[in-house]
Amino acid sequence: MNILLISGSDLKGGAARVAHSLGRTLLGRGHAVRMLAGEKTGDDDWVCSIDEASSGSGKLRAGLHRAGLNGLHLDSSFPGSISADQLEGVDVVHLHDPAHFNLRHLPALSRRVPVVMTLHTMAPFTGNCLYSMGCERYRERCGDCPQKDEFPLHYLHRDASGAMVRMKRWLYGRSEVYPVGVSQWVADRARESAVLGRKEIHVVPNGIDLSRFPVQDTISCKRQLGIPPGTGTILLSISPDMEDRRKGIDVAVAALQLLGRENLMLLPLGITPGGDELSEMLQYLPVPSLPPRHLESEEQLALHYGAADVVWHPSRADTSSMVSMEAMSCGTPVIAARVGGVPEVVIEGESGVLIPPENAEALAEATRSIFRDRLALNRLSKSAARIARERHDVERMTTDYLEVYHGAMARHRRPE
Repeated sequence: MNILLISGSDLKGGAARVAHSLGRTLLGRGHAVRMLAGEKTGDDDWVCSIDEASSGSGKLRAGLHRAGLNGLHLDSSFPGSISADQLEGVDVVHLHDPAHFNLRHLPALSRRVPVVMTLHTMAPFTGNCLYSMGCERYRERCGDCPQKDEFPLHYLHRDASGAMVRMKRWLYGRSEVYPVGVSQWVADRARESAVLGRKEIHVVPNGIDLSRFPVQDTISCKRQLGIPPGTGTILLSISPDMEDRRKGIDVAVAALQLLGRENLMLLPLGITPGGDELSEMLQYLPVPSLPPRHLESEEQLALHYGAADVVWHPSRADTSSMVSMEAMSCGTPVIAARVGGVPEVVIEGESGVLIPPENAEALAEATRSIFRDRLALNRLSKSAARIARERHDVERMTTDYLEVYHGAMARHRRPE
């Protein structure tokens, strides 16, 4: 089979890493794979950067911004710029949060080749937001967006979420697109939506390359990172922007203040290293911290997971949790907020602990309980690694996607 993957990045972010792992596994099975990435940071020869994504005039871009229609990328030449030669022989195009993707081109692209679209967030079927944060306007028409002027929608000139939903519904309705949720939770939300509610929506849980995230000796990993023996370590996925509250860094900070100086150390990791404001904030915590860092190397990621006694995931919203899967594969249990698709990854009492969202007290207490009972911690560690092997293998994910591809190809109606 010949698959074209389109992603916002080749390696940065959970969606990109899912797409990259999928492509790598498909190649290993003998399929032909190419990836077009909005940002390429790796050196894989099967990955190419998306060039000349914007062909619109400055007036067009300014007009779209004033209208609040930024999210449709109507000033972009992509994917209309993909030539017939580039699509020659392609059996399936697979979208993973693509960058600069002009949705107006989707109907034409999907007539040429079946288009599979993975729902890594809620963005494909909402007016603007990545996560609705409890708002249910996406079920009907959006409008009067409660996240307008808040991060990450603070860039919008006006609230056009209602118009965005109407336009998305019209464009998706004229496209042969096959949506896939990374969790049952996000698939159910898509089925409720005004945009994708009429589509058949599959579910393919994310997977990781377990061989790249092996169980390691925690003491040895701590030694390699210069962490003093006997120190309890907490790994936390962070956002570099202090306005970004989705990952719950404020909940984590409050929990660390409740824990106080209990011989702990924080290991903060993120998509980017973090700004001065974040670094300064970490300096004032009662718990010492390694410098916030971004790690593209899976070997280094595995080292940090191995050095952690527990991973915190106090997110306010999530469709799944790559961090939790990777940690579990390394034998590190997770304390996570019970939101979105996270409970489909972190199994209460088996691979970690689920707490109520936005509850610093519960996060601190669950952490104390884990560190007080080393036997329970060891049991969770072994169980987490077992569940990762059983549920989150990239090979299983790849097989599931191949089934979706074959179904899309069988149903696709190519133009005469």
